[in-house]
Amino acid sequence: MCLGPDGTLYFIDSAGRLDTVAPGTLQAVPTTNSNVQAILADTDGTLYRLDTPGLLYVLRAGATSWGQTVNETFNSAAVPIGFIRLDANNASIDVMETNGVYKQYRPYASTWTMISLPQISVSPQTLSPSAGVGRQRQRHCAERHGLL
Repeated sequence: MCLGPDGTLYFIDSAGRLDTVAPGTLQAVPTTNSNVQAILADTDGTLYRLDTPGLLYVLRAGATSWGQTVNETFNSAAVPIGFIRLDANNASIDVMETNGVYKQYRPYASTWTMISLPQISVSPQTLSPSAGVGRQRQRHCAERHGLL
C-alpha cells in the first residue's frame, strides 16, 4: 500500500490488480494494471510498480500515467526483475534481476548502476566431463584460475 503525492492511495487487491482510492472518496477504483507483484513509494512521491512478468514501471511525482517500462534491455528484450526494494535513503530503488544481477535504479537521472553479479561456486565434486573436455582438463583449468 502506498500514498501518491496527490493523496491517492494505491494498493494491490487479492487478484493482483492495482487499485486506487482518490482523496475524498471511499470507493476503490481498479486500474487496468493486473498481475502487479509489488508497489513502492520513495520520499519524493515517485511510485514504482513491479508486474508479475518482471517489468518495472515508474510513476513520477506529478505524472498522470505509468509510461513505458524502465527495465534495462539485453538483445532488445527487457531483463525481467524478480525483486524490488527502496534503498537505505529512500531515493532510489534496488532491484534483483531474475538472472541474479543486483542493480540500483535512480529515477530522476534514469540511470542504472551495477551493484553485484551472481556468485558462482565450483568444487571438484561438481566438475564433470563435457563436450570432449575431460575431468583432468577441467580440474587443471579450475586450479589455474584459483577456483579450487
